[in-house]
Amino acid sequence: MTGHENVLFDGKYKIIKELGSGGMGSVYLAENVKLKTLWAVKRIPKNIASGNDPQGECEILKKLSHPSLPRIYDIIEDKDFVYLIVDYIKGDSLDKILAGKVCFDERTVVDWGIQICGVLEYLHGIRPNPVIYRDMKPSNIILTEEGTLKLVDFGIAREYKEEKSNDTVYIGTRGYAAPEQYGSGQSNHLTDIYSLGVTLHELVTGISPNKPPYELVPFSQVQNQISYEFESVIKKCTRPEPDLRYKSAGELKKDLLNLSAVLNQYKGKNDLSAKSVSKSFKRLVITVWNNAEFAGELAYIAAKMSTLEVLLIDLDLLAPKIDLVLNIKKYPSVKYNNGLFRGTGLNIVLDAIEKNKINARVFDEASIKRTDAKRLSILTGCYNLEDYEYYSNETLLELINEAYKNYDLTILAVNKSIYDAYTLIALNESDYNIIPLKAHTLNFREYNSYIAYLAKKQNIPIDKYLFAAFDYSNESDIEIYKIKEITQKRFLGTVGKSLERYKCRSLKAPYVKRMEKSILKEYENILALLNIIPKKALIKSIIERIKGCRLKRDSGIYPFRQKNTFLFFL
Repeated sequence: MTGHENVLFDGKYKIIKELGSGGMGSVYLAENVKLKTLWAVKRIPKNIASGNDPQGECEILKKLSHPSLPRIYDIIEDKDFVYLIVDYIKGDSLDKILAGKVCFDERTVVDWGIQICGVLEYLHGIRPNPVIYRDMKPSNIILTEEGTLKLVDFGIAREYKEEKSNDTVYIGTRGYAAPEQYGSGQSNHLTDIYSLGVTLHELVTGISPNKPPYELVPFSQVQNQISYEFESVIKKCTRPEPDLRYKSAGELKKDLLNLSAVLNQYKGKNDLSAKSVSKSFKRLVITVWNNAEFAGELAYIAAKMSTLEVLLIDLDLLAPKIDLVLNIKKYPSVKYNNGLFRGTGLNIVLDAIEKNKINARVFDEASIKRTDAKRLSILTGCYNLEDYEYYSNETLLELINEAYKNYDLTILAVNKSIYDAYTLIALNESDYNIIPLKAHTLNFREYNSYIAYLAKKQNIPIDKYLFAAFDYSNESDIEIYKIKEITQKRFLGTVGKSLERYKCRSLKAPYVKRMEKSILKEYENILALLNIIPKKALIKSIIERIKGCRLKRDSGIYPFRQKNTFLFFL
C-alpha cells in the first residue's frame, strides 16, 4: 500500500499516508470515501516468521470495549494479508512527544500511569481468558488532543490460559519485555505490570531501555529529581521475579493514586522535592559484597564526613560480623517483650515489617549507635538458619524500601554466595554493588564470572558493580593500571594495608577510631567518586565564592546566587 496514496482500497478506503510500521505489520491513515470518516488500516502479513497468528489480534479486538482502546470496524482479507479497520486516534505517541523534550514531570507520568492501570484492569479482568497485552511501551500509547491516553497495537497480545506453563513464542520489545517473555515462564498479568514499570521509568527519566545494554538506568544516575515514593513504585513493578511485583494492576493503581494525591498537595510548591530528595544528592542504597570490614569502615566515614543519615545493615546471616568490626553491642538496648519482636536489630525490624508495624521509631530503637558517629545507625544480624525460611523475600524487599525512605544512605553487608536469597535481593535492589577484594588476579576473575552469571540469570546490570582493592599493598598486589583493565574501569580505588587494622582485629577494638590519615583519605576519595561527599576541589570553589560574596556585600553586588548549595562538615 506504500506509494499508493489516494488510491482506493477495497473500493471505499482512500489511503492518505503511512502512520507507522513494525515487525507485526504496517498502519495507514485512510478515509472512507462514502462516509467521509477517517480510519486506521493495519495490514498484517499472514506469513510472519515469528509465528504470530494474524487472526489472533482480530479475535481479541472484537471482544474489547473500553474508552481507552481502539474499536474494530471491519476485517478484510486477501491471500497475503489481513487488514484491520480500526478507530483512527488523533494525537501523538508518547515516544514522539518524548523525543522533543528531556523527560516528563513526575506528576504527569503518575497520572498517565493511573490511566493505563485502568486499561490493564479491564484487559486482565476479561473472562474466561484474560487478555495479556505484552507490548507496553511509549510508542504504543497515544496522547489524544483531549489529553487522554489510548493503548494501541494488539499485535502480540494473547489470551491467558492457565493450563500453559510457557509461552510458545519468545516475543516482545527488547528492553521493555519482562524476563518470562524469553522462555522463563508464561506471560501473564504480571508481565504487563513489568512493562508498564519500564515505560513509566522511561517517561520520567527520558532514558530509553531499548538501546544497549537494554537495562534500566539506576535512579542514582538520573539527573532530574524524582520522589523516592515513585522510585519505589517503579522498582516494585520491574522486579525480575514475577511474584515480587505488584499482584495486580489495581494494587499498582492504588499506590499511584495515593502518590498523585500527595503530589497534588504540593502542586506549585518546592516542599515535595525538599521532602523526597536527599540534602545534596539522590538517596543511595549500596551493597558491599563479602567484606564486612570495608562496609563498616565506609559507613562510619560517610556518617562522620557528611550531614547524611546513614544506615548500615548486616545481611550476612551465615557469618554476621559488623558488631565485631565496629566494636558495638550485638543487641539493642530497648527490649520488646510483647511477643512481636525478637533478637538482633535486624530481627526486630524484619518482625515489625511482618506485623505491619514498621516506622522510623522502630528503626531508631532497633539500631545500635556510636557516640562518635551520631548519624550512623547499625542493624546487627545473627546467625540463625531459621531466618532463611521464616522471613519471605517480600519482607526483605520491604526492609530495603523502608530503609531507603528513612535514611539518606543505606549500606547492606552481604555474604559471598550467589545462591543466598539475601545476597541476590540486595545486589539487585542496590544502586551500586561494591566488591572490595584483595588485589590478586584470581579474585577479580572469580567475581567477574559471578557478575556475568548474575547478569544472565538475574538480569542485574553489569554497570552496577564497582571494585575496590582492599588491604592493598604496592609491594605484593597487582598494579593499579592492571586492576583498571581487569575491572573495565569500574574501579573506585584502593584502601591500603594497615598494621593497626591487624592489631585491632586481635584486640577486638574499633579500627575506625584509629584509622591512619592516608587510609582516611582513600575512603574520602571513594565517597567522593560515589558523590556521597563533594570533592575537595568543589569545597574550595564554594568557599572562595562565599568569600567573594562577603567582600562585595557592602557594594550590594553579589557574584553568584545558587540554590540548594549544601556544605559538608569535614
